[in-house]
Amino acid sequence: MRNSPAKDLLATTQSLALLLEALDMVRDERIRALAEKDVLYRRELGRRRRFQRLLIQAEGFNAYTTQPDFMPVRIKRSPAPRGTFLICGSMGGGDMISKLEFEGTLSSVNCDQIYIKDFEKIWYQNGLMGMTENREETINFLKSLLQDFPRPLTVLGASAGGYAALLFGHALDAERIVTFGAQTLLTRHVVRVYSDPRDHRTRFRHDMPENDLRKVLIENPLSGHAEMHFSDKNKLDTRQHGYLADLPNITQIAHDSRPHNVSIRLKAQGKLIDILDPPEVAEQEVRPVSPLSDGDNFHAS
Repeated sequence: MRNSPAKDLLATTQSLALLLEALDMVRDERIRALAEKDVLYRRELGRRRRFQRLLIQAEGFNAYTTQPDFMPVRIKRSPAPRGTFLICGSMGGGDMISKLEFEGTLSSVNCDQIYIKDFEKIWYQNGLMGMTENREETINFLKSLLQDFPRPLTVLGASAGGYAALLFGHALDAERIVTFGAQTLLTRHVVRVYSDPRDHRTRFRHDMPENDLRKVLIENPLSGHAEMHFSDKNKLDTRQHGYLADLPNITQIAHDSRPHNVSIRLKAQGKLIDILDPPEVAEQEVRPVSPLSDGDNFHAS
């Protein structure tokens, strides 16, 4: 028995609806694939442009032979060190390569010093240019390097360098971590505020678990102690520090200040040196020094 025209029309309509739905799914999948390809292209383009800028600067100043500022790792030795400072550079300087942070203040401290820089300026996600490819490789490199340096180890950083100081200091079992205005949760908003406007869309990976330091420190608490300084009138810094406020082995110190770069104000007030090298640390026993010479530098060959 044949179906009525109405039933045939209904069946045809349902078949067309299923076909249109399938076509929509195919279209959406193609759009997603093209979007992902475009993101990867723009991410790689951004990497190449930034590398070209750095290369032009390096060549312009004959950097790899005469300018240590262009090296991702720089070491300064002390004749009789009381320990070691690992200083994690921030994103200061925009597209230009930043100077060695805290170098002036630490010049009077009798400790070995290791300075690292994130030339890509994305919270060390791509490692140390020409040496490591990511944060994990950077940690392994630093573990190997630090075998030749005396303890105790103090890991230091401001802003993005403060984030790195917490992450690396935790992985390196540092006895002491000191940060200034550190980021602790790298949300899209935080990345947009502090990084190049292109980075949060094309280069920064939001899916990496270590972007959330609270989860890292809950899973494996600090073995040493972290001292976190921040401006109490800076809303974003206050929220970022509050995110870790209840975790063990962390002391948070709020300063009557508004700027994000609270370490600059503390230096102007003459307080920074006592934070970096407090009297109880300065009185510790002198440790033996390893055989590497003063001023050793590491850079891509």
